Amino acid sequence: MARMSALLVGVSLLVSDRVFGSDDLQSAILNAPPLLSIMSTERLLETHVVSHDELKTTVDRRAFLRGLVQRVVAGATSDQGRGELWTRWVQDHMAHPPRPPLDTQGQAVYDPLWLLRTRVGHCGQTNRLLVDGLDALGYKVRLVQFTGHVGAEAYFDDGWRYIDADVLDFGSFIRKRDGTLASGKEITADLSLLDGVTPFEEIRRYTPPGELGPAADEASSKAWLRRQFSERVVYDGFETPFAWVKTATREQEGNVYYGWNYYRAERGW
Repeated sequence: MARMSALLVGVSLLVSDRVFGSDDLQSAILNAPPLLSIMSTERLLETHVVSHDELKTTVDRRAFLRGLVQRVVAGATSDQGRGELWTRWVQDHMAHPPRPPLDTQGQAVYDPLWLLRTRVGHCGQTNRLLVDGLDALGYKVRLVQFTGHVGAEAYFDDGWRYIDADVLDFGSFIRKRDGTLASGKEITADLSLLDGVTPFEEIRRYTPPGELGPAADEASSKAWLRRQFSERVVYDGFETPFAWVKTATREQEGNVYYGWNYYRAERGW
């Protein structure tokens, strides 16, 4: 089983919450170097199979996320500004490996502390971390299920705004003509909003060529992103795109999945 210590050699996150207090752990995560300065093909190729013992924690994860995000977005003067700063930080601090980290039951790992320490995850993991951080600040959030991707939305300025820390990177957002973030519904209705957006730019810098898939080149990655907003398939009885909303109570968030085994699907946008 690959351990996070194999991934983060030389990085200041080789600690557990049993050793560091929450403030120390926040600082270690916040001050970790950008991914591209530490990531290598060899590290990304590791397979992460995580026992539930590794996911148990004495830390209040919601309070921890709230403190971390507050530090990341300090200085922002608007809801959208805070959302953009946190999204950009997650974009810069998470990598997309060929295989998603799984627990020993084959379930994806959603624990935000494990993801923040290990810094690898697929779209449904990274974008859960993204919305969990904003949820901890009190924002209304949801995941968006596409044909082959899980994105995210947050409710800012009286409307849903599409955000993504997996296929979008380096501060990339999908904006309307006035510079505000577009909603998933607005993007679906006007695919020209995607014209200036190139997904997977960071992934192409560190993913082995044989593992690139839709990120292989700029043209194919742009076409892939366009399909996510235009294609319709039935997934779990719902036509894409549709939303996933976590319904867990604070007590249920104490489990190893941070409550992501409690959710509902919402039709439409």
